[in-house]
This record gives sequence, C-alpha cells and structure tokens, in this order.
Amino acid sequence: MDGLLVENLSTGYRKHPVVTNVDMHVNRGNIVALVGPNGAGKTTLIRALTGILPSVTGQVHLDGVNLQGLTSLQRARRVAVVPQQAFLPDSITVTQVVLLGRTPYLTLWGKESPSDCRIAKEAMKNTGIDSLADRLIGDLSGGEQQRAVIARALAQEPDALLLDEPTAHLDLKHQNSILTLVRNLAVEKNMAVLLTMHDLNQAAAYAHHVALMVNGKIEALGTPDEVFTTQKLSQAYGTPVNVIENPNNGAPLVTNIGLPKSN
Repeated sequence: MDGLLVENLSTGYRKHPVVTNVDMHVNRGNIVALVGPNGAGKTTLIRALTGILPSVTGQVHLDGVNLQGLTSLQRARRVAVVPQQAFLPDSITVTQVVLLGRTPYLTLWGKESPSDCRIAKEAMKNTGIDSLADRLIGDLSGGEQQRAVIARALAQEPDALLLDEPTAHLDLKHQNSILTLVRNLAVEKNMAVLLTMHDLNQAAAYAHHVALMVNGKIEALGTPDEVFTTQKLSQAYGTPVNVIENPNNGAPLVTNIGLPKSN
C-alpha cells in the first residue's frame, strides 16, 4: 500500500505507556492533521514514527517497506522531520542549513557534491527562500527560519514528511504561508504528510484528513467534516464547543462557547 501505514502501534517512556494501538494511513499527496488536547500523545507518536522512540508493539510501513527494519541512515532517506523547534546556530547561512538535509547521502567525512548543492538549491526555490541563500539564519524572521527548516527536510528527498507543530510561535500571516506551502508540497512532490496541530480551524482548512487523538488513542479518523463535530470535539477536549460551516470555504468552523456575554 502506498503512503505511510501505521498498524497497532504502541509506545511510551520507560514503563509508562503513552500511545496505544494506533492505526493510521497517510496517502501520498495527502495531509493528515493529528489533533487533540495537550498530553494526548501527538509528539510521542511522531517520535515513534521517526524511530527516535522505539515502539513496544506494532509496525510502520512506507510504500510497503517496514521502516523499523531500516537503519537510521536508510530511514532518513525516506522520512524527513520538521520539529517543533529547530536549534540552529545563528552564524550559519541558509544554504548551510539546507545542505544538512543531504547528510544521509554523504559518506563518512564526505563533502557535498554538485548534485547535493543542486538539490539544496531546488529545495530553497520550492520553499521560496532562494533569495535568502547567503543570509545568516539568525538574521531571519521566524517564518523564514521555518521555511529553511522545511527546505532542509525537502533536501532529504523524502517520501514522507512529518511536522510537529510547524506553525508554533508564528503570526497568522506566516502560519497561513507555511500551511499553504506544506499542502502544495504534499501534492506537487507526492509525499505523505503528517503534521500535529493545535488550531482546529487551520486543520480543517488545510488538511485532507484529520486524526483526533485522546489519551494516546485515535478516537476518530476521517475528513474534517467527519471528525469535527460538536459532540466529538466537546468530549475530546472536555469543554463545550460549537461547530458550524465556515462561510468562506465550507469547512467546519470550531468555536469555543465560553462564558455568556456580560451586560
């Protein structure tokens, strides 16, 4: 089966289970948004899919290949990760950051080839930062830095892209810019994309499918219309919400009912 297939995956830290019996399929060319309350296990699941955190049970396949049977180097050629926060030295250039994505293809003590440089340049072009190639990463805005980190991931030439809160700490303009970029890349590069999100309305607007995670389990998986219902979200988040149709795009629009208006 093409794409990223997760079957009966369970994992945790030491003897503390966090993610339990997760089943999920992310098709190529599609975005699945992983949503849920704080502590639901979203980041832990991403860590397990990348192999950083070993799974206790279950399997993860990409285009029929068992990722758990690959070395970390082989896995890095198939799956790229954009973390919540990338710690990068301020004194290196955007090009140097993006070239780090070619590391899985280099030999020990190897230097980037003209082909590696070409791939990095294409990744910068695809993310709209080719004009910033010689700029120091520390001189960029938060949105520009995030694009550089995504370009680094693209330079790995992955089949699957995993993003953990890619719009955290960004303003609305840069949030929309990054999510539009990720959706376009998923389609144009035919990648399977899984990203964790807190903003349910952005998930409804940009994701093809949504996985609602609660207490380490996937409670609902489907289109935003199927998953984002008043009953499901109110129960998952433990607070009353209301779901209506967004008049701009027809997607579900989630609102927190909150307190009544005071006179």
